[in-house]
Amino acid sequence: MKDAIETRDNDWLGWMSRSGRECGDEPIAVAAQLDLVFQEVLVASVGKVPIQFMYSNAVHGPEGPIDDQH
Repeated sequence: MKDAIETRDNDWLGWMSRSGRECGDEPIAVAAQLDLVFQEVLVASVGKVPIQFMYSNAVHGPEGPIDDQH
């Protein structure tokens, strides 16, 4: 982080894009509908909990759990 501050260059920050978005923000920014990014899943000990899908290079957008690998 020190390097990013001293050089004023976000490329030093692995969790930030060049436009200043955090990695977790990118799926939200590109999703046509938020239900493509957020869904509730059943957790045995808790019940339903909300989760956010992350950006997938394979589909060039948000992707949730899948049965088979790409």
